[in-house]
Amino acid sequence: MNYNCVLLMGHVTRDPELSFMPNQSPVCKFGIATNRTFRVGEEERTEVCFVDVTAYGTSANTINQYVKKGTPLFIEGHLKLDQWEDKNGGGKRSKLFVVLDHFQFVGGKKDNSGEQQQAAAPARPPQHKAPTAPAATAPVAPVATQELSPDDVPF
Repeated sequence: MNYNCVLLMGHVTRDPELSFMPNQSPVCKFGIATNRTFRVGEEERTEVCFVDVTAYGTSANTINQYVKKGTPLFIEGHLKLDQWEDKNGGGKRSKLFVVLDHFQFVGGKKDNSGEQQQAAAPARPPQHKAPTAPAATAPVAPVATQELSPDDVPF
């Protein structure tokens, strides 16, 4: 049995590059960086991982239209290994990258001044329930929320 799944959340490292396959299907390539913070003794260290990502089809068009360097993204995809012979006689070459399957924008929308706005909650679909007898309901306490500033994010 095999399983090939990658989940990454980070910031885009370069503006996406859109191109087209011979059948005119869109392909978008970009990079994403993720940080991992850990301790070695008393010292806190941060390790950055840079990953190349390739998106196809509708995702490629959407990313090309709305994403730029610095945009935070959550992506789900799978690893792919490309192998080829170097044209200059340098032997075999290979590159491991992520093929995007799904993605989500992370954080709020930026306004014209570049300030981060809080993301609007997604609309809930109507729920259809069978009629039931009235029941006593307890008051619902509000859920505490915590706002994060860009300074709270480790990358």
